[in-house]
Amino acid sequence: MFTSLTLKEIPEFDETPYVSGLTNTSRSIDSNIQGIPPKKRYEQSSSFDLEFNELQNRIQMLKIEAIEQQVRLPPNADLDAESFVKAALLALAKPDDPLPDAGYRVLLRSSSKRWREFLCNSIGAPQSSTENDMVRHLSESSAHTHPHPQNPYSVLVGVESDEPYNVGFPSSSIDFKDGSCWLECQITNPITTQIIASMMWYLERRVSDGAWLIDWIDWNDHC
Repeated sequence: MFTSLTLKEIPEFDETPYVSGLTNTSRSIDSNIQGIPPKKRYEQSSSFDLEFNELQNRIQMLKIEAIEQQVRLPPNADLDAESFVKAALLALAKPDDPLPDAGYRVLLRSSSKRWREFLCNSIGAPQSSTENDMVRHLSESSAHTHPHPQNPYSVLVGVESDEPYNVGFPSSSIDFKDGSCWLECQITNPITTQIIASMMWYLERRVSDGAWLIDWIDWNDHC
C-alpha cells in the first residue's frame, strides 16, 4: 500500500552542503589545473617577464649593432680606395653578416651602372631586376656554382674560415683626380702566403657624396 504525502509532510531540501561540496570540488580542480600555488605562480610570472624583457633588450641591441655595422659598410664616402676594396671583399666573404644576404647588397650598392649590368649578364638576370631580385639571383648563383672553375669570383664568396684570405696592395692606387681610380689588389692564402688571385679594380666616385664604386674588375687567377 502506498502512503500519500502532502506538501507539508515533504521535508525541505537543504542544498547548502551540496553547493558547498561542488564549490570546494571546483576549487580543488582549479588548483590542480593550475598546479602551482598563487604565490608561486606570481613569482614564476615575474621571472618570466624579466627574462622576456632581457630578451627583447638583447634583440634590440643586436638590431642597433647590425644597423651601425651596415652604416660603416661601403659605399661609404669615409673610405679611401684601399679601405673600400677591403670592406667589399670582406662583405662578400661573409655575405650573411650582419644580416642575411648583406654582402650581396653591399656589392650591388657599390656598383656603377656598368658593373651592375655586367653582374646581371653574368647571372642571367634581366637588366630591369630590382635589388631584391638581384640579391636572390646572386645568392642562388653562388650556392649553385661555388666553387666553379668557370666562375673565378666564387672564391671570394661565402668563405667559411674566419680569415679566408689576406688582402694586399702591391702598389699605391692611381687617382686620376677626375673621379676615377685604378687599384691593384692581391689575395693570398693566410697560411702559405701563396697568391690566390690578382685583381685590377677600376673605381669611380659616386656623384652624390664622392663614395667609391666598382666600375670594373680585371681578374688574374694564380691557382
